[in-house]
Amino acid sequence: MRDWLYVATIPWFAVCSWACFDIKDVASPEDDDTGDAAGSWDTREDHFVVTPAAPLDVLFVVDNSGAMLEAQNRLINSISGFFEQLEFSGIDFHVGLTVLDDYEDQPPIGQLWGSPLFIDAADVNPAILFEGSMDMGCDGWGNCEAGLMASHLALDEPLVSGHNTGFYRQEANLVVVVLSNEDDASAPGSECTHPQDYIGDEEFAGWFADLKSGAGLGVHFVAIVGPADTGCSFGQGDAGPGDGYLDVVELLGDERATFLSYCENEWTEPLANIAEDVVAADLAYQLSGEPVDGTLRVYVDPDAGGAAQEASVAEDPSNSSPYAYAYDAVANQILFWAEASPPCGATVRVSYQVMD
Repeated sequence: MRDWLYVATIPWFAVCSWACFDIKDVASPEDDDTGDAAGSWDTREDHFVVTPAAPLDVLFVVDNSGAMLEAQNRLINSISGFFEQLEFSGIDFHVGLTVLDDYEDQPPIGQLWGSPLFIDAADVNPAILFEGSMDMGCDGWGNCEAGLMASHLALDEPLVSGHNTGFYRQEANLVVVVLSNEDDASAPGSECTHPQDYIGDEEFAGWFADLKSGAGLGVHFVAIVGPADTGCSFGQGDAGPGDGYLDVVELLGDERATFLSYCENEWTEPLANIAEDVVAADLAYQLSGEPVDGTLRVYVDPDAGGAAQEASVAEDPSNSSPYAYAYDAVANQILFWAEASPPCGATVRVSYQVMD
C-alpha cells in the first residue's frame, strides 16, 4: 500500500502523476573515466509516464458536543489554506463533513452534513461553502463522542451508497480529519447508543489502512485532539487527552497519520501542508537507485515519441528549458516545479550514475 510522502513545502502541480514503466541499467562505456578506487559507476535510467492524478476525498469529523463552538470557529478560520492548495493543484477533490455525537432531531453520526452534501472541485469558493456547512452547533449529548465510529460509518455501507452516495470514491486517495475535545468513545463498553457499530482503535486502524490496499492509493488520518496524558487548555475550554485517536496515529505511523494539538491558536499552516503533501504524494517519483552526486539528468518528451528536452533544476530554473524539477536526496525522489511540469501523457527519462 502506498503511504503519503512528505516533501518540501513548495507549490507542486498535481493534475498529473507519475507511473513507472521501465527501469534499466546501461553499462558505462569502457572509455568513460568514471568511478574511483572504491569501485566503478554504472549509468542507470528510470523511465516513467505522466498520467492523470488520482482524485482525493477528504472527510472532516467534527465534535458537536458542548463547549466546541470556539474550536469549530478556529477550524473555519484555518481552512482557507487547505482549499487553496487543493484548488491550485487542479486535483479532483470531494470534501465532506459529519458529526461525532448524536442528538435529537439531527442527522446521526456518519451522515454527511450541510448543503451541498459535499464540496467538490467544481464548486466556487469552497472555503465559504465549508463555513456554511459548519453549522452543526454544540448540542450533542456528550456521552458518545465517537469520531472513529463516525468515520467508519460515513465510509462504509449502508451510508456510502445511501445518504452519502457520491462522496466516497474507490479510485480516490482519502484523508480523514477528526476534531474533538474528548477522547474517542467508539470502543465496546462505551456509553454510545450504537452498540452494533462499536469499533476499537486497533480495529479502526487496520480497517482504515486497508481501505486502499492494493489500489496504488493512499490514506491519511489527522487527529486534532488533546495531547496524551495531560490534555490541554485553550481560552475558556479544555481538551482531555485524545488517547484513542492518538493510538490510531501511532498504529498508522507518521507517514499515514498526523497529530495536531487541539489547543493551538489555529491550524492554518499544518492543514495547508497536509493538503500540499497529499497532492505532492501523487507527483513524487521514487528513483530505483541512489544517484552519484552531480550525475542526475532528467529528460522530458512531451509527445511520448518526439524529441526529448532536458529539464533544469528547480532551485535555478533555466530559461532555455520549459521543465524544472527538484531532487529530494532524503527520499530519493524527483518532483517537478509547479509552473514547469510535463503535461499528462509525456514520458520522462531520469538518467544518473550509481556505484557498481
